[in-house]
Order: sequence, then structure tokens, then C-alpha cells
Amino acid sequence: KELNQLADNLEELQKQQKELETDLIRRKCYKDYLERVVEEADHGYEEMSDILNRYKTLTESNDDLMKNVQEQDRDVDKLRYQLQALRIEKQNQLLVSNSLFGQNQKDLERMRNAVKEEEEEKDQQEDN
Repeated sequence: KELNQLADNLEELQKQQKELETDLIRRKCYKDYLERVVEEADHGYEEMSDILNRYKTLTESNDDLMKNVQEQDRDVDKLRYQLQALRIEKQNQLLVSNSLFGQNQKDLERMRNAVKEEEEEKDQQEDN
């Protein structure tokens, strides 16, 4: 039983080793590329780790910038919603004001007519 378990463990470890070797072979082209970049670079990369650190820094900066863009997009959406709500509120206030203004104009016209009628009646009574 223990022998079977050890055999299974050995088989699993051999499988993992083959996967790691395959991965290593697959990644070797990247290592070779970075080594050529370091050899031919005139802009200060002395080791592969310098390039990898720069990549890491740029990736982190990009992530931060993307988060900032998302936050700003949310802020812009929130402000658009607030602006739309404010526009609707002001349009409603304007409609109410226009309605009141129209009503006041009608009231004024009625009062003018009433005053005019009273003056005409008064003039007629004075003429009689």
C-alpha cells in the first residue's frame, strides 16, 4: 500500500517535472530576447531584472491609471445624473412660473376690464 502511494507520488512528480521542463522551454525564447535587449540597449538596462522591474512598474502604473479612469467615469456619470435632475427641476419651476405669470396676466386683464366697466358706468351715471 505504501509502495503504491510512493509510486503514485513519483509518477505525479515526474508529470510535474515534464510540465515544468515544457514551460521552461516555452519561456526560453523570452529569456533570450531579454538578454539580447540588455546587450544591445543603449538606455541603461544592465540586467534582465532591470527590464522586468521596469515592466512591473509600467504595469502597476497602467493599473492605477485604469482605476483612476474608472473612478472618473463614475464621477462623470454621477454628475450627468445630477445635471439631468437639476435641468428637470428647473424646467418644472419654469413651467410653474410661466403658468403663474399667465394666470396673473389674466387676473390683471380682468381687473382692467372691471375698472374700465366701472368707469364707463360712472361716466354714464354722470351723463344722466
